[in-house]
Amino acid sequence: MDIVLYIGLGILDALAMLLLIMKLFKLPIWTYRYKIGGFVLFIAVFSYIIRIVLEVPQIDLPLQYILFALFLRLAVKIKLHLAAFMCGAGITAYAVLQMVLYFIFQYTGIMSVTVVQQSMGWLVYLLQATSILSAYLISYGLYRFNLGFSFIPSPPHDFYSKEDYLSDHNYVLVIGNVISVITICLTLVLLYRANPLGLLVLAIMNYAMLYYFSKRREDHDS
Repeated sequence: MDIVLYIGLGILDALAMLLLIMKLFKLPIWTYRYKIGGFVLFIAVFSYIIRIVLEVPQIDLPLQYILFALFLRLAVKIKLHLAAFMCGAGITAYAVLQMVLYFIFQYTGIMSVTVVQQSMGWLVYLLQATSILSAYLISYGLYRFNLGFSFIPSPPHDFYSKEDYLSDHNYVLVIGNVISVITICLTLVLLYRANPLGLLVLAIMNYAMLYYFSKRREDHDS
């Protein structure tokens, strides 16, 4: 039963992250519905193997970051540096959401710090379920009110044109990608030390910087 529940929530969790990633940048979802369905199922099973079977949950997040970026590159046809930037922003936004909800539950006495390091259990599922529902509502709000950034060109992208990564409109994205990678590495340390406040502060700082870079690129293109 735990396996079914874990994978079921894992599918919804992966979908929540992908919705945030794509709607933050005003990209279509329905067009890629079958590819997205197959991908979130793969991610859920992959996460179960990494976290439960192999018992190395620390590497789940960085591997998911890579897989999400590869999905956007190979299935949605978005240039890799843009895909990586989108994933950094979306996954970080989801992490901020989860940590805020965790502290709300902690304040009410429902959860303790041990939840941060666990992969299964009803408290973990409660945090996961509320995070998923909140992410769905935010994604719908972004879609409904046409919010988000529009500097990412509609896919498929032209992969034959040479990209200047040091140009005025690209270097901020490259810097954002580097910051996201560093943030994920620091996240592993904070998870190991069970430091949810550090995780929240780190996620907020990273998302704030990525938001700034996105706004800067948006203003540059307008």
